[in-house]
Amino acid sequence: MFQKLIEWADRQVKRIFGNGPLQRIVKNSSYLVSATGFTAFLGFIQGSFVVRALGPAGFGLWGAIKDFSGLMNKLLSFRINELVIRFVPYYEEKNENHKAGAVFRLAGFLESLGAIAAFILIVVFSEFGARWLTDAQTLIDLNMSMREIHRLFVLYGIYLLFNVVYDSSTGLIQVFNKFREQSIITAVQGVLTLIFILIAYFTEGGLRGIILAYMLGKAVGAIGMTWLAMMTARSRWGKGWLFTPFGCLKEDRKDLFSFAFSTKLSSIISVIAKESESLWVNGLLGNAAGGYYSLARYFISLLQIPISPLPNTTYPELTREAAKENWVEVKDILKKGTRLAAVYSVPVSLVLVVFGKLIIRLYSSVEFYPAYPILVILVVGYFIMNLFYWNRVGLLTLNRPVYPTVVNFVFMVVKITLMFAFIPPMETTFMAILFSGYLLFTTLFAVVRVYSDLNAKIVAKEQFLEGSLTE
Repeated sequence: MFQKLIEWADRQVKRIFGNGPLQRIVKNSSYLVSATGFTAFLGFIQGSFVVRALGPAGFGLWGAIKDFSGLMNKLLSFRINELVIRFVPYYEEKNENHKAGAVFRLAGFLESLGAIAAFILIVVFSEFGARWLTDAQTLIDLNMSMREIHRLFVLYGIYLLFNVVYDSSTGLIQVFNKFREQSIITAVQGVLTLIFILIAYFTEGGLRGIILAYMLGKAVGAIGMTWLAMMTARSRWGKGWLFTPFGCLKEDRKDLFSFAFSTKLSSIISVIAKESESLWVNGLLGNAAGGYYSLARYFISLLQIPISPLPNTTYPELTREAAKENWVEVKDILKKGTRLAAVYSVPVSLVLVVFGKLIIRLYSSVEFYPAYPILVILVVGYFIMNLFYWNRVGLLTLNRPVYPTVVNFVFMVVKITLMFAFIPPMETTFMAILFSGYLLFTTLFAVVRVYSDLNAKIVAKEQFLEGSLTE
């Protein structure tokens, strides 16, 4: 079934957009979208069981536990997949395969250190996190003590030890177009996670059972991705790639670490401003509010199903064209990417806004109706972000890793300042306005910068060619 969908998408892209990079982007994305759509369907089913099993407060706490581990991980990790995607194709183009292999090893080494250190942080700060993010009513609803909640924070954090080289592995898989194999692993992970969730639900495992189910699913995915990446590296660079010394990267050390640390700072800002919403809501407004907010963001994920893989499949194509200085082609890829994203984003956004309240009632219960206004507000920011999904990878392609960091930092400060000033009286709707506004402005600032740089490069190349012809 998935293969027929992929072939259909391939024919439509050839008819509408022609051959070339965008065709490969859509074809590779089709594999990921097929798997993501399939697992999203399974996730939609399992999410209903989780929501009904935990209620608003329990569902809010579950979101906080996930975000707490994610926060610790992002604080100490790099966006290491971007380092792999940026430099491995670069060395491959120059036939310096030994350096390409060394970059992957370096990425894996840095990621492993970060994952282990993040787990240690979770153990150290989990008691504080549990007390800050859990209210008294939730303890009553779940019939659990604060000590038990504290242990659940540590329990979920164990998944980081399975993911020690996950991002590095996905980066390499994407560089060498192993999207079909990646989609199979993702689909298998989704099926097994649903099975584990159903077991937890029907055995009344509660929040502890839900956490164990998700952990086991993540372990399957991490092991599968790591194995695929190692087999890909071996087939590409031979058995000896693991022993390539880091010394071969000495001349490029400055560029490598500058790129890594600039994306690192951007990652930290993203965690504070974007990926810790459950922590802010649960900590400031309580677990019930966190449950409403988490459900709204869960439905927003439906808006991102086919869009989320696009940056990963677009970035390698952009770096290839940029290496050849085909700036007109780069700009064309971005424009057509926006049109492609609009085909899905426009109708789905309308459905979520018009039928959102009905969807919430059918999916959970009327108890979750307060999630609807949050959903409508978030649709605005995510819609704009979807249309210009390439804004960050476009800047990375143009060698501007610092620019999004600066923009995101400025708007992060504005968002947090307003949040502490107005959240108590305004509650969840104002939190959603701040978050949606953050997505809107950071995306548009990045888009303007990308087009400005591209236009300048196109003009410069045209002048250079005209000068060459004149001579």
